[in-house]
Amino acid sequence: MCSAIAARFGHTVALKTNGSVVAWGLGTYGQTTVPATLGTCVAIASGYNFTMAIQVDATDYDGDGIPAYLDNCPLAANPSQADCNGDGVGDACTPGNDCNLNGIPDSCDIASGADDDVNGNLIPDQCELDRGDLNLSGQVNAVDLAILLAFWGSQYPGVGDINHDGQAGGADLSVLLANWWY
Repeated sequence: MCSAIAARFGHTVALKTNGSVVAWGLGTYGQTTVPATLGTCVAIASGYNFTMAIQVDATDYDGDGIPAYLDNCPLAANPSQADCNGDGVGDACTPGNDCNLNGIPDSCDIASGADDDVNGNLIPDQCELDRGDLNLSGQVNAVDLAILLAFWGSQYPGVGDINHDGQAGGADLSVLLANWWY
C-alpha cells in the first residue's frame, strides 16, 4: 500500500505505508534509483530529472517500542504515549512536579480531578499538606505551626499529621520546620 505518489516527466516515485520508497520509469539521471541504505521515509517529491525522499530517524532511543520520529518523548520510555494535557509532549517529558510519584505531572492530576488544588497554585493539596502547609496558603509559616500545635498529640485523622504516622507530634514539627517559608 502507498501513502503518497509523485510523478514528473517519465518517472514515478511512491512512498509505501511502511516508509520504504519505490521508483520506476525513465531513469536517465538516476531518478528511479532508490539507494539500498535509504531508511524509513515520511515524504517524497518528484521533479523533471530528480526524485527526493525525506528520511526520518526510526531509531527507538528509549526502548519503548516507538521510533523516535513518532515518539512524543523520544528519550524517556513512554510506550502508552500518554499526553494528559494534549500539548504534544509526552507526560514522561513534561517538565514539572510529580509530588505523589505516580508518573503523572501534578498539573495533569489536578486537571483530571485525581488531586485537588484549592488554592490554584498547581501543587496538589495533598503534597502541600505533606510538607506542612496545613492551611494551603502556598507557604509553610506560623499559621501552619499554630494548626499543628492545636492538634498536638491528637490522633484526629489527618489534621496536623503531616507524616501520616497517626498523630500530630514531633516528627510532623520536623517536616513543617524543614519546609518553613517554602
